[in-house]
Amino acid sequence: MIDTDVRVPPQNLDAEKALIGSLLLDRNQLDEINIRPEQFYSESMARIFRLIESMSRSGLPVDLVTISEELARSGQLEAVGGLGTIVELFETVPHSKHAPHYARIVAEKWMLRQVIYAAREVESDCFGSDRTPDAILASAVQQLSQLSDGNDRDGLVSLGESCDEVLEAIRKRQNNEVDGGRLSTGFADLDYHLGGFGEGQMIVLAARPAIGKSALGLNIAANVMKAGNGVLFVSLEMSHSELTERLLSSEASINGHCITSGNISADQMYELSRCADSVSRNRLFYLDNKYSIADITAKARLAYRKHGVRFVVADYLQLVDAESKRGMLREQAVSAVSRELKRLAMELKIPVLVLSQLNREVEKRDDKRPKLSDIRESGAIEQDANVVLFLHRPDAYDAEDRPGQAEVIVAKNRTGPTGTVLLTWRKEFCRFESFAPMQDYDFSFASDAGNLVRT
Repeated sequence: MIDTDVRVPPQNLDAEKALIGSLLLDRNQLDEINIRPEQFYSESMARIFRLIESMSRSGLPVDLVTISEELARSGQLEAVGGLGTIVELFETVPHSKHAPHYARIVAEKWMLRQVIYAAREVESDCFGSDRTPDAILASAVQQLSQLSDGNDRDGLVSLGESCDEVLEAIRKRQNNEVDGGRLSTGFADLDYHLGGFGEGQMIVLAARPAIGKSALGLNIAANVMKAGNGVLFVSLEMSHSELTERLLSSEASINGHCITSGNISADQMYELSRCADSVSRNRLFYLDNKYSIADITAKARLAYRKHGVRFVVADYLQLVDAESKRGMLREQAVSAVSRELKRLAMELKIPVLVLSQLNREVEKRDDKRPKLSDIRESGAIEQDANVVLFLHRPDAYDAEDRPGQAEVIVAKNRTGPTGTVLLTWRKEFCRFESFAPMQDYDFSFASDAGNLVRT
């Protein structure tokens, strides 16, 4: 049996030498390759590569004499094999034009080594770590996805490529065609401000407790679901059964308290059954336990691949456990979770709606309308978010102040206007509705149901 622990890791020393030789012949080849010193297997070649990079950045000539002199001056000449090694590198290749080819070989061998190291780390975690399987899997997936980032191209996007992509998206909107990852909230006035939720966006919906942010998040999730999109609703505050009761109350227009107490008629029970049969045909999935951010992102990736989930709701941010963030200040831990959710949105290219608490400063002001500084443990939340929405209900503070009216305050919007959208709050059904008939807006993406996209 072969002992795999003593096998030599993947590498190609000839390609590494040929690459260095090419750079010694023409340092301008540095601009044509995408390689880093740590990707070399040979430490000697890595040392010489670092020196070539450093001298090139400084505008110094790179040749046999200058490289040998600098290595000698820094005491590294013998460490790389002496002057004979430098001479040998110059004689390795006849010209420099194959440098990109050699660089690709070096990078591919490095990637294979990294995959092996990642696999060993996963194996070690499985045997000796107290981390959950999902956390271990999430860490492995993240490591492997980072390896592939930027290795198949130089990372540059030309203006021409970007223009083609943007014009195609605008043309689709103009012709009422499907536009990539934009999803409707189901509220036409809110869609007017936001253009729906876009791919890669992190949207923050914040409010004080008992204002209705979970209900609005569930309403939006239901609208996206009914438009034919897969949805993952992560709830760290309510169980899946509580959420489904709310959803059925909203869909059937039956008082939620009556459902909870069982005080419903036979006709109402029939209507609930009918609504359950209807909504259960859609793809809405729950995650309703005290999961770490690593667990949540791992399960979101799984739901994306396995169930076609294209929208994630996380309720709510401050309850997510920032695994491996122990010892951090609370604000730092929440900020770390915020960054992971933003990274998830960008990686999967789907919108992620994150519900968040507001701090108590709102209660101390005469004007109870929230502002950006009210986001609890704000840290990076405001910075990470593409859109920040505040939910405000005047009657939560004064029962006589516009009862049943709610405001969704668009406080931050990177791609459009800010402002306030009015909604009607139907507390008995745990449901928000459009406040008034849609105004005469000049936009074409809203249908009668407020659905932008069916993906």
